[in-house]
Amino acid sequence: MPPPPIAPETPATLAVRPIATPTHGQGGTFTVTCSAHIAAAPHTCLEIVLKAAEDPVWNRFCRKCSIDAQPEQSKKADAGTAAARPFQPDRGPEYLKLGTKFTFDVHMKPDAAAEHSSGRATALEVSRLERIDEMMDEGSASGIPDCNIDSGTGSGVRTTATTPPGRRIGWRVAWKTRSGAVLPAWMLRSERVQEFVEVVSVNTAPGRSETAYTCWETFYGVLAPLVRSVVGSQLVNGFGVWMENLKRRAEDLSDREEGAL
Repeated sequence: MPPPPIAPETPATLAVRPIATPTHGQGGTFTVTCSAHIAAAPHTCLEIVLKAAEDPVWNRFCRKCSIDAQPEQSKKADAGTAAARPFQPDRGPEYLKLGTKFTFDVHMKPDAAAEHSSGRATALEVSRLERIDEMMDEGSASGIPDCNIDSGTGSGVRTTATTPPGRRIGWRVAWKTRSGAVLPAWMLRSERVQEFVEVVSVNTAPGRSETAYTCWETFYGVLAPLVRSVVGSQLVNGFGVWMENLKRRAEDLSDREEGAL
């Protein structure tokens, strides 16, 4: 899967053109995007997103994640999956896995205090949970993460690059709305993709890596234009809050781990 056409360090916004997603492909109505440099390893960021029980600790946009059903998986298949992946989060029931069905309590006004904000139940299913290990062609060089990023140095020169150069290594997780949970798919469906790509900057400690984070969600169906018109700005704000909260949580955990060494 090629890197999405999302520039580094992009605040949450509505994309100029809809971006394809793994399950639904092309043909979307609109896409919300964002990206950031996170001073924490990709597996740290991924584990935060997958550990549903801790959403209330850091996530003001989706303040609760209730797991409705976990996929059935034999011990033999489970062992094979673990052997194929260098990082595998704890397999307890509180973690999202490929095929997990869950419900987010989405707060369209994430900055409001709990007593002044009511959640909206959104039924979802994890559609992708996979390792990224891809070569980048020249046409992808302007996308995340092999590009010029000024990581606070003010120099405007190349301070961040993929490891190894020209290759994208990291993790991808995606979830899609569950068909028929509220509306049939032809009326409204969406899929959200998050990528955590390993990078090294001039400020990265030896032996450590950081993350080029990219996120996009594309909406499809006959009601998608109405969704954009009515709550498009709220979705953009929510994505910005999610990214800000994730960055803060991951960097706090990374600092604690480094301090414990």
